[in-house]
Amino acid sequence: GYIGGFAGSANGTIERCAALGNVNGLGLTGGFVGHPGCEMIVRDCYAAGNVTSGAAGGFTGHIRGIIERTYASGDVTLTGNSSGGGFGFYGSACTDSYSCTVTDSYATGNVTGISGDMAGFSYQINGCDIDNAYALGDVTATTGKAAGFAMRITDNYFGTESTLDTIFSAGSVNVTSGDAYGLAYIAEDDDVTNAYWYDAPTD
Repeated sequence: GYIGGFAGSANGTIERCAALGNVNGLGLTGGFVGHPGCEMIVRDCYAAGNVTSGAAGGFTGHIRGIIERTYASGDVTLTGNSSGGGFGFYGSACTDSYSCTVTDSYATGNVTGISGDMAGFSYQINGCDIDNAYALGDVTATTGKAAGFAMRITDNYFGTESTLDTIFSAGSVNVTSGDAYGLAYIAEDDDVTNAYWYDAPTD
């Protein structure tokens, strides 16, 4: 099933809400919502709890619908061979008739996993519009691949490109046995502008 700190699965409009507790799951899990509906709109909400699951996002499991002025501050721990991100697990609209939009949103928690693909904001972004979003937490994996913002930025299954403007990550990215990327692993012929990665030096 789907698990979230505010709702496991939801549709419609949710505004000015918070989820404060830790969330533990086995399937798709989010600090605020696990599985948003195709037409879901979330505005001015946040998730503050830590999230632990095999497929997890600090704020939402799937990124879809319209998400505005939201944030996740909890840490994300990925169990087993799994994928996830500090804000969302996977971003893609249901079909070309629906939205996948994130505006003025961020994640500050750390992301830790054993094996798989993980990122500071979202493991994968497929055909989404993301404007003014950032990830501040560290991303740490034992094996696999890790990225500061997103592992994969690609077209969706319907051929819609991702459009990202003003994004950045500012945490360290560490993989014991694998590959680490400051911002993203794959960015296809999608429209990515004003994108930055900053890793503060250590003493």
